[in-house]
Amino acid sequence: MLRSTQRNITFAELEKLLLALGFQKVNQLDYSIFQHPATKAMVSLPKYEFEVAVQPLHLNLTRRILDNYGLMSTAAFDGLNQTPSISQDDIPE
Repeated sequence: MLRSTQRNITFAELEKLLLALGFQKVNQLDYSIFQHPATKAMVSLPKYEFEVAVQPLHLNLTRRILDNYGLMSTAAFDGLNQTPSISQDDIPE
């Protein structure tokens, strides 16, 4: 579970991560839906402004989905949450 002492992840950072992992974004009226064609994984998030921090509930759900589909371990996701900002180098291959 994410701790409140960890830094916030913005929607822009989370979107960048998901796209780098192979997700495709499908915009809906009130949601941003990310689909991973190879695994059929789907992450559905309410609309966020890019600079707004994603709520811990949504980060935890995304973290679980990535782990369950073998796209990123929970430990790797938690490590991203402790870096100053997410860069391409932070995303495991």
